[in-house]
Amino acid sequence: MQAAGIIAEYNPLHNGHVHHLEKTRKITGCDYVMVVMSGDYVQRGEPAVANKYTRTKWALESGADIVFELPAVCALSSAERFALGGVSVLAGTGVLNYLCFGSEEPDILLLTKAAQILADETPAFKRAMQEQLTLGKSYPRARFDAFDALGAPHFLLDALRSPNSILGIEYIRFLQKLAPKAQPVAIHRLNSDYNSPLLTGTISSATAIREALFNSNPQAYKCMPQTISTEFASGSIKPVHPSSIETLALYALRKMSLEQLQALPDVREGFENVLQYNARYSNSIEGLLAALKSKRYTLARCKRIVMCALLGITKTHLTYATQAKSLYLRVLGFRRSARPLISAISRNCSLPLIIRKADIAKCAPDTSNLLELDIRAHDIYALLEGQSSIPRDFSQPPVIV
Repeated sequence: MQAAGIIAEYNPLHNGHVHHLEKTRKITGCDYVMVVMSGDYVQRGEPAVANKYTRTKWALESGADIVFELPAVCALSSAERFALGGVSVLAGTGVLNYLCFGSEEPDILLLTKAAQILADETPAFKRAMQEQLTLGKSYPRARFDAFDALGAPHFLLDALRSPNSILGIEYIRFLQKLAPKAQPVAIHRLNSDYNSPLLTGTISSATAIREALFNSNPQAYKCMPQTISTEFASGSIKPVHPSSIETLALYALRKMSLEQLQALPDVREGFENVLQYNARYSNSIEGLLAALKSKRYTLARCKRIVMCALLGITKTHLTYATQAKSLYLRVLGFRRSARPLISAISRNCSLPLIIRKADIAKCAPDTSNLLELDIRAHDIYALLEGQSSIPRDFSQPPVIV
């Protein structure tokens, strides 16, 4: 039995994702495709456009065989920690043979060389990195400029300019550490730029599709599988807008002490003071983020900090998550034909397999704490979605198609 893994968000699932799923099967010849998917919140520091159960159904209908949830503490984190979480879950199944990811750079040898360079942090690089950070630059910018100053090869610099290539490099780094026998596979992205705000035919970026959905632009529908388009067009699914967190997030921030703000992931160097002041005097989430953003603190980083405040995620939770043994295999859904895969995972997994709420009782305290975070995050998402019919975590069985 051969199993390929994909780490995704499907926010929303579109034709480019379907292409990725199809190419994964074709290139690897695998029997099963396992997906690790962000839950109700995504790496850009926003609520997903649809809840995790809906997006799980989309994934299964589009070719995935099983969907695991990426813990919220990993999903709302930097590219490095996002990748660590996703690879840890896939490696923890004990059945991973391939890790397939989309990339602007399809040459896996170049990406592997880049991963090796990043993994080998020389004293010269550490000094150059510190020099760049003292200039007030964000971590991604400082890393790029440090490598540039040291005369890094062009293929590495080109990869560090591309969001998907950066993720691919991080995936390879952690794959070599956690599942060295598994093979990385880079699948060349189709013709739309990752962050392009423009709709382009039937293949567009998730960014452009989300904006079109928020603006009720029917042009978005041709960029997604018909079943998904129909759900949006009929109004049975209403996309959750990033601004929906506004009141809850401002309330959460305003009631937090400086010590509590300081305990949030990625808050350091006195940023808790900036956060407290601006949360108190901003009357919108957009205004708050505009006031917080700086050279050092990117917009995405600020959004993740705000979301962590709302969900109660702290540096302690982040410490749990970076210890791979504290993670888990939370099954959101699977295809009926994938039952042999689940049996194989149950025999070989190195992380606890969570299908029912009763399974949580068998977990270590650190793992239980992270699972409780996911449950709370889903309950808060129900408020954002404004639908009483949203499935409550563990009140229903996994999605089965």
